[in-house]
Amino acid sequence: MTIDPQLAEQVVATALERLGAGAGENRLVIDELVVTGELLEQKLGSSRNVQFTPGAIVTPTARDVIARLGVTWQYQDSSSSQGTGVAWNLLLSGTVTVGQRVPSAWSVERLDTDSDVVVRAVDWIGTTCERGVLVFSTAPHRVACLSNRHRHVRAAVIGSSAEARQVLRDLGANLLVLSPAETGPLETCRVLQLCGETVVASPPADWKDVTD
Repeated sequence: MTIDPQLAEQVVATALERLGAGAGENRLVIDELVVTGELLEQKLGSSRNVQFTPGAIVTPTARDVIARLGVTWQYQDSSSSQGTGVAWNLLLSGTVTVGQRVPSAWSVERLDTDSDVVVRAVDWIGTTCERGVLVFSTAPHRVACLSNRHRHVRAAVIGSSAEARQVLRDLGANLLVLSPAETGPLETCRVLQLCGETVVASPPADWKDVTD
């Protein structure tokens, strides 16, 4: 029987929360905005329960350390920092750079390939569509196409904040994909601001749910 590592991580996190105050006594808070494997190993000590600052980028090497040492982690106060809004998260594909200040409440993660990004995006959105995901990729159309194979995803490629506003309003898009190099720093910043102020909407009334 193969156990999904993410599911196992969630189960452990839930168990720790139910233990009450004792679960937080050995909790490590890491404030750096970029968490590498080397940094994580330096700071861990005996702790295996870690919180990262909201918006921190957890690199692949850090995730390797997490998996190898059985570390349970979460973003600090990420569940309450969104207020009444629905969380928007940012995924970076490959070596694409952010280039902009990301809202502090966002979860930010870098993955090696577009396929990895799609898997994570679908996981974040979930079956209840309660999260929005913004993806920075050098191949935005590929990411959107792969993502739209999943019935709960409404992905759209955007090139400007005006286009983002339109697909959010008209399609209830919950996954936006852009290439920062093509969109440019100013419009990329505007898209980040727009998403940070937007609650993911339901699909239009005439949106037909296609079942397998």
